[in-house]
Amino acid sequence: AGHGCGHCALGAGSLAAAIAVKEYLTEFKKDGTIIYFGCPAEEGAGSKQFMARDGAFDGVDFVYTWHPSTKNMVEAVHSNAIMGANFIFDGVSSHAGSTPYLGRSALDACELMSVGCNYLREHVIPEARIHYAYIDAGGTAPNVVQDHAVVRYEVRAPYVSQVKELFERVKEVARGASIMTGTRYSCELSMAFTEYIPNNALAEVADECLKEIGAPKWSEEDYSLAKSFLDTYNEEVLSMARKDIAETFGEDRVEEKFGRPLDDEIHPFSKDKIRLQAGSTDVGDVGFAVPTLNINIATACLGNVGHTWQMTAQSCSSLSEKGLLTAAKVIALSCIRTAERPEIMERARAEVLKRNGGAYSCPLPESVKPPLETY
Repeated sequence: AGHGCGHCALGAGSLAAAIAVKEYLTEFKKDGTIIYFGCPAEEGAGSKQFMARDGAFDGVDFVYTWHPSTKNMVEAVHSNAIMGANFIFDGVSSHAGSTPYLGRSALDACELMSVGCNYLREHVIPEARIHYAYIDAGGTAPNVVQDHAVVRYEVRAPYVSQVKELFERVKEVARGASIMTGTRYSCELSMAFTEYIPNNALAEVADECLKEIGAPKWSEEDYSLAKSFLDTYNEEVLSMARKDIAETFGEDRVEEKFGRPLDDEIHPFSKDKIRLQAGSTDVGDVGFAVPTLNINIATACLGNVGHTWQMTAQSCSSLSEKGLLTAAKVIALSCIRTAERPEIMERARAEVLKRNGGAYSCPLPESVKPPLETY
């Protein structure tokens, strides 16, 4: 089945790279160990922060990964750190018609927490995000005062330190909501990712290898398929796509790329062009434990939007297959080249030590275990 961010191709491409490197080491009688890390829960509470906290990456020299995309490039992105928790409110049930005054509504507490967080949004840094979803609204009977309700909040900011500060403010809002409603509340911290920042030393190698391997070799059928997906988007998305294509390829090539909307070029990496992205990934935690780099390879049409049926469908197509095989070649060659250049590995390690202060520190305390049943 397809996936709304293309993760069905992500793991397959990484596995292909691991097999290729293993065969290279065997054929040429090279010393070395290639490790393939399977990482679940990528769209949930994550896994890599738990793995890094438990030492899964100790002794690893470097890590390469990739992500399905619309463009071919070493990802020049600084992702947001994130922290999430379930806020559980408990009150007192009662008949909402005859004796509402005897009840203490947990649902009211959730609603008031939402109001408080909405006002909080004006007083946080512009890069911050506050998301929420009702996990348990307390039932379906409006004539009963709900005595239990759960709302999940996730907060993002460019750095873990900022996320932790913002999360404490959200907890204070929850406490205020519980006071106003006469309910009790508890906070179950379940997930947190460190920000991802590209490792510049590894990026030099991967950029070189990406240019050598080249973009996926698209057929006319691939271009036609990509165009059929692009045409399903509304005008708002298409307008954004035109702007992005103009910025990437130039104003004079917008119509050309709209007619054949697949990236068939390699876009060079520049550490001076690393930009903040609102999304988050647990790859950031790996990058604070060991030198790590993410590579983007096109598996979908230009202008595509993630977490849509279009992305899900393209993740099952020839576009995704060609993209994942290209990613495998780039990762494999990058691994081999990096292993052959001790000075690159030394520079990559120095970057990590500068960022983590000497050791990886997980944003989650030891008491927080993977939330297998609750997230």
